[in-house]
This record gives sequence, structure tokens and C-alpha cells, in this order.
Amino acid sequence: MDILINGRLYCSDHRDLNDVFEADIRVGKDQGREIEIVEKMQHFEKLVKGYRICSLTKTFDNHQLWAYYANGHTGLAIEIELPDDNNKIFDIEYSDDLLFFSDFIDSYEQPQNLFRPLIRKRKTWQHEQELRIITTDNYFDIKGKITAVIAGCRMNSTTQIALDIICSKFKIPFYRAVIADWGIYKIGFQRNYAD
Repeated sequence: MDILINGRLYCSDHRDLNDVFEADIRVGKDQGREIEIVEKMQHFEKLVKGYRICSLTKTFDNHQLWAYYANGHTGLAIEIELPDDNNKIFDIEYSDDLLFFSDFIDSYEQPQNLFRPLIRKRKTWQHEQELRIITTDNYFDIKGKITAVIAGCRMNSTTQIALDIICSKFKIPFYRAVIADWGIYKIGFQRNYAD
């Protein structure tokens, strides 16, 4: 509800995310540079420590995402219009190749390299079609950027009604997810109560 009422997304410390390989960087690829790598790696970790992440997906119609991020289809999806030119928004790169600090040791303070470990995940997560907001702030402002709310197909009616009231107040379209043989789609929420 905080997202809808206050128009903001919470950004977590990257160390609190669910994948143990988040920001996983390996050391030891280059022989003879171990001390330099360890020293710069410690500096790099201090720089990255202050960054926070909000993970989003590009799609609402993935069964797996509804199952584990929307509590078995009882939760909701929020559609947001994000600007293309925001330097805090990054597409995730999916790769099973290990990321070695020595590959970018001489340019790790440049933004594209500083965030590199934070925007890389193993291919097993590719179905998420993830993008990330990376910021030093606890929240990312999305006031006026919410384009729709989609209730999960198992959301209880009391929560649906409460969401419909909130969405109406903020003039946000409200839908309900429906599962069919061909996939997940959204339909307009049918009011069956008095306004």
C-alpha cells in the first residue's frame, strides 16, 4: 500500500536480496597481482556498500513470478512507467560466467563497472526479465508513474475492494489477473459493491 499511497519504491541493501550470488565477484584470476586486487577490492566493496536496489520485472504474465513474489497469486503487480533515460535504471545481464574483479580492476570506479556486479545474475533467473533501480536512497520516487494495479487471481475479495478504493482515489486503473489455457492476462475489475 505504501507504493500506491506514497508513490515510492523501497530499495533494499543489496546484501539483503534473496540470491546468494548477488554482487558475487571472484578474486584470484591473475597471478602476481593478488595484493593489488585485494586492496582495490576492499575499496570497491566500500563504494558498493552504500548502494540500494529495487528489483522490477518487465512483465506481469509470468506464472513463476506470481507464485513466489505475489504469494501464490494472492498478491498484486503494479505497472509503472519508467523513463528510458534514467541513469539509476539498469537491465540485468544474465550469464553463468564468473565475474572476476581483475577484469575491470583498472576502471572499477566508473559507473558502468561500479554497478556491474549489481546488475548481473545467473541464467537460471532469466525468466524474471529483471531490471533494477540502483540508488543510495531508501526510496525511489514514482509519483504519477503508476499506470495500473493488477490483483492476483487468488486475492481475497476484501483486499480487492480496498485496492479498488485506493486506486480509484489516485485514478489508477485496477485489473484482476486471470489464468487461461494460453497464459495470464488482465481484465478490468468488476465492482460488485456500492461506492
